[in-house]
Amino acid sequence: MKIQTNLVGGVIFVIFSLILFLLQPSQIIVSNNIAFLESAKVAPIMSFLVMFFGGCFLIFQSLVLKKEKEIFVNFEEQKHAIYMAASMVLYAAAIYFLGYLIASAALIVLLFKFYHNNNKIYLTIVLTIAILVYFLFTRIFNVSLPGIG
Repeated sequence: MKIQTNLVGGVIFVIFSLILFLLQPSQIIVSNNIAFLESAKVAPIMSFLVMFFGGCFLIFQSLVLKKEKEIFVNFEEQKHAIYMAASMVLYAAAIYFLGYLIASAALIVLLFKFYHNNNKIYLTIVLTIAILVYFLFTRIFNVSLPGIG
């Protein structure tokens, strides 16, 4: 499959920046008496603007300046990358429904199986790190994570 890099990249950046910009008010809540430049919204909005205008520039470069590079993508060669992207999307959904610990353990086990890694010591180490991260956030940082606790 042939892909025009500037056009496709620009469209993805514009769409992604607009989605993030629309989601931002529900994710970052600040009180009304804080000046905008002092609030927590400045850095995300700046990054959304850079993404949006960068995407618009790529689209302009592709359509008006005719500077385009076409690449050929063989999806059979990209199956590991596609599997990882799908795993991350499922992981995000699983965290919401199952909680951090269960979703993380399931993802770790599935990735170990997918990459044919049967080393029990490595699996134990990675699972232990996931548990330690959970306790670090919940007990030391006092940040509630989804799930048990």
